[in-house]
Amino acid sequence: MQDAYDTLGRVDSSKMSWRLRVRVTRCWPMKSLWSDKIIAYNLILLDNDNLPVHAILTPAKWNSLDHPIVEGNVYEIADFVARIPVGKIRPVQTPKCILFTPVTSVNPVTEPDVSIPVNCFKFISLDNLNEHAPANSSSDMPIQCIGIHQIRLAFENLIGVVENPGQIIPIVTKSGPKIVHSFNITNGKRSFAVRVWEQHQSSSNVLFNDNLDTPVVVVIASARVMICPSSLSVSTMPFSKVHINLDIKESDEMRQIYAHNVNG
Repeated sequence: MQDAYDTLGRVDSSKMSWRLRVRVTRCWPMKSLWSDKIIAYNLILLDNDNLPVHAILTPAKWNSLDHPIVEGNVYEIADFVARIPVGKIRPVQTPKCILFTPVTSVNPVTEPDVSIPVNCFKFISLDNLNEHAPANSSSDMPIQCIGIHQIRLAFENLIGVVENPGQIIPIVTKSGPKIVHSFNITNGKRSFAVRVWEQHQSSSNVLFNDNLDTPVVVVIASARVMICPSSLSVSTMPFSKVHINLDIKESDEMRQIYAHNVNG
C-alpha cells in the first residue's frame, strides 16, 4: 500500500499530481507583522523517509478543509505545487516547499501508522554551537545589522539540560510590551541562555512543575541562534517547537552526557 504514495524526497516542480502519506509534525499560523490577522498556515510534513518539508496553506484553503489538520496526525495529501523555498529564514533546511492549491485534497488516515516517525531532529551539540554557527555563516545565512555590527542567524535543533526553571520577564519591543521566559540550557560543560516567546510558553511553563523527572531535558526545534561578534544567544521563532522531557533516545543520551560532564 505504501508503494502507492510518492515520497517527499521525490517531490519536485515537474508536476502537481503527487500523492503523499505524511505526518504533520508541526502546525502554526503566520500572522501579519502589523496585526493579528492570519496570512497563512504552515505545516512541517514528515514521511517514512524521515525527510521534513515545509508546507503552506492560504487561510481560504485552511478554512475550506473538510477535516481539520491536527498536529501529530497522519494524512493523505494529493495534487499540490512544489517549489524552491523563498527567503533565508526557514523552519527546515530541506530545499523544497509545498504549496496547497484549491484542488489539493487532504484526508486523515484513521489507522495507526508507525512507519512514519513522530519527530525528526538533527541536533547540534552544545559543545560545537559556537564553532558550528559561524561555520554555517555562509553568504546564504540571514544577516541583520545592529549598529556597526553584523549579526548572523542560524536555525538549529537544540537539546540540553535545563539548569533551573528560569523566570518570566516583561520586556519592551518595537511592537509593544512582551513577556519572555528566560532560562539556561547546558550539557554540563557549556551553557547558553534561552528566550522563549509568548506563543511557546504553554510548553516552556511546564518547567515550573515540581514533579518533572530530573535532570529536565528541553528540545527546541528550529531555534534561532543569533551570532554576535562576542556572544551567542538562543530564542524561539513562531515556527519553533519546545518539548520538555520528550520521550526520545536523545533525551536519555543527553542526561548521560550531562552526568559525565558534571561528575567527570
